[in-house]
Amino acid sequence: MLRAHAQGFTLIELGVVLVLLGLILGIAVPAVHHSTVSSRLAVGADGVVTQLYLAREKAVDARADVTVRFAEDSLGSDLQMIQSGRLIGRWSLPTEIAWSPVSARGLVLTKDGRARQAADLILMDRDGRRDTVSVMASGMVVHP
Repeated sequence: MLRAHAQGFTLIELGVVLVLLGLILGIAVPAVHHSTVSSRLAVGADGVVTQLYLAREKAVDARADVTVRFAEDSLGSDLQMIQSGRLIGRWSLPTEIAWSPVSARGLVLTKDGRARQAADLILMDRDGRRDTVSVMASGMVVHP
């Protein structure tokens, strides 16, 4: 009498696969989280650059100075554009990204597209990594 050969995996084989899967996930999840937070920092800096170019365009177009304020959670946003005492735009940083305490708190872009003074805007994530956006007196915005 022939015995039928059992099909499937043994409990030991399933256990080994689960242990290997756990090790792979234990290594991959922190790396993915670090990458996600780093990309938020880059996205935040790129967003600040875009908003500064927009504020400069608004100043030149309206032939009136635009004040750009950088403040955490002020008026429900992190960056506000004010022209002639009126709020004309606002934008928020990505989650887990904030202004560094040593960052500039405000900037005035004049009607000719220049900045009244140069400024460094420093963003940082919760782990302390930083990214800088520089505004020159000429109005040029630099993000290395």
